Amino acid sequence: MDDSKHILVPAKFLSLAFHLIATTMLFFGYNDNITSAYPTLTTYSDSLYVGGRVSFLAANSLTIIGLFVEFIILFVGINLFKERLSFVMASVHFFGCILYTSFGFWQWQFSTIWALWAVFSLFPLVVEIVAACHPSNK
Repeated sequence: MDDSKHILVPAKFLSLAFHLIATTMLFFGYNDNITSAYPTLTTYSDSLYVGGRVSFLAANSLTIIGLFVEFIILFVGINLFKERLSFVMASVHFFGCILYTSFGFWQWQFSTIWALWAVFSLFPLVVEIVAACHPSNK
């Protein structure tokens, strides 16, 4: 099991990096996601559009902040060699990256970003922080 550390640490870093890239990519195409939720919008100053824009950008901002916190925990090395945790977090961020990319390309409605945020950003962040506070190395 000692060799798995050589694979899991780069996999965790790459999955975090790709998730960050996919999230950043959504900032450039959020108009399509908002207009897919409200096809009858006539102007971008409509209150529905403004509310959707604020909600979407809040979810993206929270995701990026959470990913940066996870990068800090990764670079400090607190959870670096917890193999099970690294495997689970790499998997969660890999699937998060795929779904965030799908969200942008397929123009899902903006309200689904909060479900993606809860599962693929909040959950890993809470688990990483709890694991960082727990001294066990298992």
